[in-house]
Amino acid sequence: MITLTTSLPPSKNRQYRRARNGGVYLDPSVATYRDEVFYIAAQTRCRWRLAGPCRLAAVFHPWRDGRFDQANRLDQLLDALEYAGVVADDKWFTETSTSIGAIIRPRGLCVVTIEEIGAHVKTQDTDHAG
Repeated sequence: MITLTTSLPPSKNRQYRRARNGGVYLDPSVATYRDEVFYIAAQTRCRWRLAGPCRLAAVFHPWRDGRFDQANRLDQLLDALEYAGVVADDKWFTETSTSIGAIIRPRGLCVVTIEEIGAHVKTQDTDHAG
């Protein structure tokens, strides 16, 4: 089981920005968040690169009352975990649950718990034809 505490992920709605010349670029807040998750995973010596079904539980602690889109924040969190190398592909998160925790000022935070579902155990074939 892995538990990581990060800042609040930016909304997926703000992931890409349009430049004046018509090009599209990644919003700096998204790049900063991905780097933060990468460094937090490295500091906790997260050696997993999960490539099987996983369960994820995220508790978002917003910085204020009001509207809070959990789905957009979850998408950004999953992308950051994939970028950090915690999981090979975010498709492996087969069970996800999110909740909103207490308000934490000034910036809020996110507590993520990841658990592998059914460890992949290599079994030996015991039916040998002799």
